[in-house]
Amino acid sequence: MPVDCARASPLGNVARETCFGAKHKFDKMPPMNEISDFDAGFICGLVTGEGSFTGDRRQPALAIKLHQDDPEPLLFMQRVLGGKIYGPYCQAGRRYYFWRLVGRALHASLPFFEERLPKSRKRDQFIAWMDKYRLRQKLEASRELASFAETQTD
Repeated sequence: MPVDCARASPLGNVARETCFGAKHKFDKMPPMNEISDFDAGFICGLVTGEGSFTGDRRQPALAIKLHQDDPEPLLFMQRVLGGKIYGPYCQAGRRYYFWRLVGRALHASLPFFEERLPKSRKRDQFIAWMDKYRLRQKLEASRELASFAETQTD
C-alpha cells in the first residue's frame, strides 16, 4: 500500500514553525555537567541505537533520523544539545524528521560523548569519526586552554 507523503505533521504547523524552524542559541544550551544521569543515559541510548556520526568534507555532524510520528526524542535532543530539526521528509515511502548537530554545539558535546558513550560499535565509530575530522586534537587544545585560563584566575 503506498504511503501518503502529503500527510500533515503530527505536531501541526505552529509547533513545526516554533520548534523546528527556530535556530538554537548556543549560549542557551545547558552545560554538559548539568545533564541528569537519566537524560545522559537516554541521549547515549538514542545515539547508540539511531545516531550517525557523519559530515561532509569540512564539517562533522551528529545526525538522528526518526519516523514522523515520533518526533519527541528529536525535540528533546534539540532542547538539551542544540542542533536543528529538518522535515518532515518522505523518501521511498518513509516519512521522517532529521536532527543534525554541527558547529559549536557539536564541539561542546564532544567531551560528553567521549566520557559517556558506552562501549559499542557506535563508540568505535565515534572514535574513528573524531580521528577523521581531527576533533581529538581540537578537544585537547580546548582543554589545555581552559586549564590555562583556570590557573590565571587563581
